Amino acid sequence: LLDGSASMAGRRGRMRDAIVISELGSMIRHLEQGTATARPVVYYRYFSKVTEPVVKATTIEEASACIEELLVRKSRGETDIESALIGCFQEIARERLLEPTLKRAQLVLVSDGVAPVDIERVWSARQVLGNLPVQVSVIALRTENPALKQLASLQRARGEGVFYHYLSDEALYRLARGVQTNNRATPSPSAPPGRPPTFPPPGT
Repeated sequence: LLDGSASMAGRRGRMRDAIVISELGSMIRHLEQGTATARPVVYYRYFSKVTEPVVKATTIEEASACIEELLVRKSRGETDIESALIGCFQEIARERLLEPTLKRAQLVLVSDGVAPVDIERVWSARQVLGNLPVQVSVIALRTENPALKQLASLQRARGEGVFYHYLSDEALYRLARGVQTNNRATPSPSAPPGRPPTFPPPGT
């Protein structure tokens, strides 16, 4: 679940897109090498004031087309994180009706958190899903939204395996400089726990 608003322009938007490109690239490698233990699928969607349709990639051709679109994407508009989260919960509920074998779902929200979020409304919408586990992890860029931190804490208190990563603008700047200096940064499989791996900005 990717914040596509204007406040994400620049390094924040490049990190957001690089995370998705890394996942798509990993899927392509698995499909090319036949190393996947299950059928790999990448889902993602952007949101600003409104939430865009879900994008689904299941083949090398679809993943490659997604990467091309991400490399030229622009961040624009305002942000409504609360509605985006609630909308995802509602869509998962509809998906469960169509696919009764759905046992769990995971969301990863990538945002700078520049929008009010009513944690009680978000938590209530999640609870409507009943016994279907829906874990929401957060990658916070530049600023930390207290409600999103609380959302992660509430889930952890229940023993759910979610993560919360925060990267300041300074940290993003250092990552970008490291990429430019080394001229070849790739996702590190040995990145220490609690810190996301480094990715090259799209277009480099």
